[in-house]
Amino acid sequence: MRRRGFTLPEVFAAMFLLGILGLLLIRFLLPIVVSSNRMLAGISAAAPVEQFLNQLHADTYQASRKGLSFTSSPDGEWTLALVRRTKPSSEAEVFWEKELRVYRYHPVVRELTFQKYTELKWPDGSLRLNGQEPLHFSKDELAALPSHEETVVAHFVKGNAWADLGTNWEFDYLPPDAARVHYLLTLAGDLD
Repeated sequence: MRRRGFTLPEVFAAMFLLGILGLLLIRFLLPIVVSSNRMLAGISAAAPVEQFLNQLHADTYQASRKGLSFTSSPDGEWTLALVRRTKPSSEAEVFWEKELRVYRYHPVVRELTFQKYTELKWPDGSLRLNGQEPLHFSKDELAALPSHEETVVAHFVKGNAWADLGTNWEFDYLPPDAARVHYLLTLAGDLD
């Protein structure tokens, strides 16, 4: 019985064929893997923006038009302040929370922020939000609200100016190493 091994030309031919097969696999599969990783990174990166928008819609619905104050500037900065309604009491009276919730967009630093104010007071020391009715804030009052406890919800947000709540606000979320996500924010369905 004679044993036969592989000759050197057969080994080189097999290595050449395996190299071509490996090159083809890398050429066709690598872009798929890279794009799916980018897509997954974009989805996970957009989670803070999605949470911000969901909370904004829920709060706007609960505040209705009566509990909203809004201001914007020509450079694109906007502030939406709201007081939410509480559940009706047994006498079916609607009360309002004693907390002001403020959503902001800062175009210079491209950030969406959120802040709660629980004890806003008048100059005489009395509470501004008494729970009986919502309080509307002027443009100057909204600008004067302290922002030292403001929470940055999302960075890398680029949007155009938002003139008023009756219009839509379009913005892009541009996180590094992820695909751009385009959003259209409209509050028309949340207002009564």
